[in-house]
Amino acid sequence: MKIINKLLAICTLLFAFGMSSCNDDDNTTGGGFPSNLNTDFATFVSSGDNGSVFTVQKSADSPVATLTSTTKVSSDALKAGERVILQYVPTGSDAYASGPVTIYGIGKIINGKVSEATETEINGMHNDYLKMLIFNRTGVYINIWAEATLRNEPVKFTIVADKATLGDAYPKLYVVFETDSDMGSTRSVYASFDIASVFNQSTCDGVEVYYRTRGGYEKKRFDKALLVDPGTDPVE
Repeated sequence: MKIINKLLAICTLLFAFGMSSCNDDDNTTGGGFPSNLNTDFATFVSSGDNGSVFTVQKSADSPVATLTSTTKVSSDALKAGERVILQYVPTGSDAYASGPVTIYGIGKIINGKVSEATETEINGMHNDYLKMLIFNRTGVYINIWAEATLRNEPVKFTIVADKATLGDAYPKLYVVFETDSDMGSTRSVYASFDIASVFNQSTCDGVEVYYRTRGGYEKKRFDKALLVDPGTDPVE
Protein backbone atom coordinates (compact mmCIF):
# COMPACT_ATOMS: atom_id res chain seq x y z
CA MET A 1 0.00 0.00 0.00
CA LYS A 2 1.54 3.24 -1.16
CA ILE A 3 0.00 6.49 0.02
CA ILE A 4 -0.53 8.97 -2.79
CA ASN A 5 1.83 11.89 -3.19
CA LYS A 6 -0.61 14.42 -1.75
CA LEU A 7 0.71 13.39 1.65
CA LEU A 8 4.06 14.88 0.73
CA ALA A 9 2.53 18.34 1.01
CA ILE A 10 1.55 17.79 4.63
CA CYS A 11 4.84 19.17 5.93
CA THR A 12 3.46 20.02 9.36
CA LEU A 13 2.83 16.34 9.97
CA LEU A 14 6.44 15.37 9.59
CA PHE A 15 9.35 15.82 11.92
CA ALA A 16 12.93 15.05 10.98
CA PHE A 17 15.79 13.68 13.01
CA GLY A 18 18.81 15.69 11.91
CA MET A 19 17.98 15.61 8.21
CA SER A 20 16.21 17.59 5.54
CA SER A 21 12.80 16.63 4.16
CA CYS A 22 14.21 16.85 0.63
CA ASN A 23 17.60 16.63 -1.03
CA ASP A 24 19.53 18.14 -3.91
CA ASP A 25 19.45 15.04 -6.10
CA ASP A 26 18.59 15.76 -9.73
CA ASN A 27 16.27 12.75 -9.70
CA THR A 28 13.48 14.60 -7.92
CA THR A 29 9.83 15.47 -8.38
CA GLY A 30 8.60 18.99 -9.01
CA GLY A 31 8.26 19.45 -5.25
CA GLY A 32 11.92 18.63 -4.66
CA PHE A 33 11.31 15.10 -3.38
CA PRO A 34 13.16 12.08 -4.82
CA SER A 35 11.05 10.45 -7.51
CA ASN A 36 11.29 7.09 -5.74
CA LEU A 37 10.25 8.45 -2.35
CA ASN A 38 7.73 6.13 -0.67
CA THR A 39 5.25 7.31 1.95
CA ASP A 40 3.52 4.68 4.06
CA PHE A 41 2.05 3.65 7.38
CA ALA A 42 4.79 1.85 9.31
CA THR A 43 5.58 0.39 12.72
CA PHE A 44 8.56 1.67 14.71
CA VAL A 45 10.53 -1.32 16.02
CA SER A 46 13.66 0.03 17.68
CA SER A 47 16.54 2.51 17.60
CA GLY A 48 20.11 2.13 18.76
CA ASP A 49 23.69 3.10 18.08
CA ASN A 50 23.46 1.75 14.53
CA GLY A 51 20.22 3.52 13.65
CA SER A 52 16.53 2.65 13.61
CA VAL A 53 14.28 -0.18 12.43
CA PHE A 54 10.75 0.00 11.01
CA THR A 55 8.39 -2.50 9.41
CA VAL A 56 5.93 -1.93 6.56
CA GLN A 57 3.45 -3.95 4.52
CA LYS A 58 2.39 -3.21 0.97
CA SER A 59 -1.17 -4.46 1.36
CA ALA A 60 -3.51 -6.48 3.55
CA ASP A 61 -1.66 -9.78 3.99
CA SER A 62 1.52 -9.16 2.04
CA PRO A 63 4.86 -10.01 3.70
CA VAL A 64 6.18 -7.71 6.40
CA ALA A 65 9.30 -5.85 5.24
CA THR A 66 11.91 -4.79 7.78
CA LEU A 67 13.54 -1.44 6.95
CA THR A 68 16.80 -0.36 8.54
CA SER A 69 18.23 3.15 8.58
CA THR A 70 21.23 4.92 10.02
CA THR A 71 18.82 7.57 11.33
CA LYS A 72 18.59 7.42 15.11
CA VAL A 73 15.28 8.05 16.86
CA SER A 74 15.09 9.31 20.42
CA SER A 75 13.23 7.09 22.88
CA ASP A 76 11.35 10.22 23.92
CA ALA A 77 10.04 10.67 20.36
CA LEU A 78 8.77 7.17 19.58
CA LYS A 79 8.00 4.02 21.53
CA ALA A 80 8.48 0.48 20.23
CA GLY A 81 5.34 -0.67 18.44
CA GLU A 82 4.14 2.86 17.68
CA ARG A 83 2.52 3.39 14.30
CA VAL A 84 3.77 6.30 12.18
CA ILE A 85 3.79 7.61 8.64
CA LEU A 86 7.23 6.99 7.18
CA GLN A 87 8.82 8.70 4.18
CA TYR A 88 11.78 6.77 2.83
CA VAL A 89 13.80 5.91 -0.24
CA PRO A 90 14.66 2.21 -0.65
CA THR A 91 18.11 1.08 -1.70
CA GLY A 92 16.70 -1.08 -4.49
CA SER A 93 13.71 -0.79 -6.79
CA ASP A 94 11.28 -2.56 -4.44
CA ALA A 95 9.97 -0.29 -1.68
CA TYR A 96 8.57 -3.31 0.17
CA ALA A 97 11.70 -5.47 0.29
CA SER A 98 13.55 -5.77 3.58
CA GLY A 99 16.80 -3.86 3.67
CA PRO A 100 18.43 -0.47 4.25
CA VAL A 101 16.57 2.74 3.40
CA THR A 102 17.12 6.48 3.64
CA ILE A 103 14.51 8.15 5.85
CA TYR A 104 13.20 11.56 4.82
CA GLY A 105 10.47 12.06 7.39
CA ILE A 106 8.57 10.41 10.23
CA GLY A 107 5.02 11.51 11.00
CA LYS A 108 3.40 11.08 14.40
CA ILE A 109 -0.19 9.84 14.06
CA ILE A 110 -3.00 8.68 16.33
CA ASN A 111 -2.56 5.13 17.63
CA GLY A 112 -5.02 2.91 19.44
CA LYS A 113 -6.38 -0.56 20.06
CA VAL A 114 -9.92 -1.75 19.53
CA SER A 115 -12.16 -1.40 22.60
CA GLU A 116 -15.52 -3.05 23.25
CA ALA A 117 -18.98 -1.64 23.92
CA THR A 118 -22.63 -2.58 23.54
CA GLU A 119 -24.61 -1.46 20.52
CA THR A 120 -26.58 0.90 22.76
CA GLU A 121 -23.38 2.43 24.11
CA ILE A 122 -21.98 2.85 20.61
CA ASN A 123 -25.17 4.51 19.38
CA GLY A 124 -24.88 6.96 22.28
CA MET A 125 -21.34 8.02 21.36
CA HIS A 126 -20.84 11.41 19.75
CA ASN A 127 -19.63 10.71 16.23
CA ASP A 128 -18.78 13.37 13.64
CA TYR A 129 -18.40 12.69 9.94
CA LEU A 130 -15.19 11.86 8.11
CA LYS A 131 -14.22 11.96 4.46
CA MET A 132 -12.05 8.90 3.96
CA LEU A 133 -9.06 9.33 1.64
CA ILE A 134 -7.15 6.22 2.69
CA PHE A 135 -9.02 3.45 4.53
CA ASN A 136 -7.37 0.06 4.44
CA ARG A 137 -5.87 -2.81 6.39
CA THR A 138 -2.27 -3.96 6.60
CA GLY A 139 -1.83 -6.97 8.86
CA VAL A 140 -3.79 -6.34 12.06
CA TYR A 141 -3.93 -2.57 11.55
CA ILE A 142 -6.75 -0.44 10.17
CA ASN A 143 -5.12 2.62 8.61
CA ILE A 144 -6.96 5.91 8.09
CA TRP A 145 -6.19 9.15 6.34
CA ALA A 146 -9.31 11.30 6.37
CA GLU A 147 -10.48 14.88 6.16
CA ALA A 148 -12.54 16.35 8.99
CA THR A 149 -13.62 19.67 10.45
CA LEU A 150 -11.13 20.56 13.17
CA ARG A 151 -9.72 23.54 15.03
CA ASN A 152 -6.75 21.77 16.62
CA GLU A 153 -7.01 18.08 17.55
CA PRO A 154 -9.93 15.64 17.73
CA VAL A 155 -11.51 15.13 21.13
CA LYS A 156 -11.78 11.43 20.34
CA PHE A 157 -10.58 9.23 17.49
CA THR A 158 -10.83 5.52 18.19
CA ILE A 159 -12.30 2.21 17.03
CA VAL A 160 -14.89 0.26 19.01
CA ALA A 161 -16.21 -3.29 18.60
CA ASP A 162 -19.83 -4.23 19.15
CA LYS A 163 -19.26 -6.85 21.82
CA ALA A 164 -22.38 -8.81 20.82
CA THR A 165 -20.79 -9.53 17.42
CA LEU A 166 -17.35 -10.65 18.62
CA GLY A 167 -18.18 -14.32 18.07
CA ASP A 168 -19.47 -13.71 14.54
CA ALA A 169 -17.54 -14.46 11.38
CA TYR A 170 -17.50 -10.70 10.71
CA PRO A 171 -17.51 -8.70 13.95
CA LYS A 172 -18.73 -5.11 13.65
CA LEU A 173 -16.27 -2.32 14.42
CA TYR A 174 -17.09 1.40 14.53
CA VAL A 175 -14.74 4.30 13.90
CA VAL A 176 -15.63 6.94 16.49
CA PHE A 177 -14.51 10.48 15.75
CA GLU A 178 -15.35 13.65 17.67
CA THR A 179 -14.17 17.05 16.47
CA ASP A 180 -13.00 19.80 18.81
CA SER A 181 -15.03 22.43 16.93
CA ASP A 182 -17.79 22.47 14.34
CA MET A 183 -16.46 25.90 13.34
CA GLY A 184 -12.99 24.65 12.49
CA SER A 185 -11.47 24.23 9.05
CA THR A 186 -11.10 21.11 6.91
CA ARG A 187 -7.97 19.30 8.00
CA SER A 188 -6.36 15.92 7.49
CA VAL A 189 -6.33 13.37 10.31
CA TYR A 190 -4.25 10.19 10.41
CA ALA A 191 -4.65 7.10 12.57
CA SER A 192 -3.71 3.43 12.71
CA PHE A 193 -5.68 1.09 14.96
CA ASP A 194 -4.55 -2.32 16.20
CA ILE A 195 -7.47 -4.77 15.83
CA ALA A 196 -5.49 -7.94 16.64
CA SER A 197 -7.68 -8.83 19.64
CA VAL A 198 -10.64 -9.23 17.27
CA PHE A 199 -8.99 -10.15 13.98
CA ASN A 200 -6.90 -12.98 15.39
CA GLN A 201 -9.84 -14.85 16.88
CA SER A 202 -10.35 -18.30 15.36
CA THR A 203 -14.01 -17.52 14.61
CA CYS A 204 -13.14 -14.33 12.70
CA ASP A 205 -13.12 -14.38 8.89
CA GLY A 206 -12.76 -10.60 8.71
CA VAL A 207 -14.35 -7.45 10.09
CA GLU A 208 -16.95 -4.92 9.00
CA VAL A 209 -15.91 -1.38 9.88
CA TYR A 210 -18.51 1.39 10.03
CA TYR A 211 -17.85 5.12 9.90
CA ARG A 212 -19.94 8.26 9.56
CA THR A 213 -19.95 10.42 6.43
CA ARG A 214 -22.02 13.47 5.46
CA GLY A 215 -24.49 11.09 3.82
CA GLY A 216 -24.81 8.73 6.78
CA TYR A 217 -22.95 5.65 7.89
CA GLU A 218 -20.93 3.55 5.47
CA LYS A 219 -19.20 0.25 6.01
CA LYS A 220 -16.20 -1.49 4.59
CA ARG A 221 -15.43 -5.16 4.93
CA PHE A 222 -11.88 -6.38 5.45
CA ASP A 223 -11.40 -10.10 4.83
CA LYS A 224 -8.58 -12.25 6.08
CA ALA A 225 -5.99 -13.29 3.48
CA LEU A 226 -7.60 -11.12 0.81
CA LEU A 227 -5.41 -8.98 -1.40
CA VAL A 228 -8.25 -7.43 -3.39
CA ASP A 229 -10.04 -4.45 -1.84
CA PRO A 230 -13.74 -5.44 -1.40
CA GLY A 231 -14.88 -1.83 -1.65
CA THR A 232 -17.11 0.42 0.40
CA ASP A 233 -20.89 0.18 0.68
CA PRO A 234 -23.47 2.54 2.16
CA VAL A 235 -25.31 1.25 5.22
CA GLU A 236 -28.94 0.52 4.45
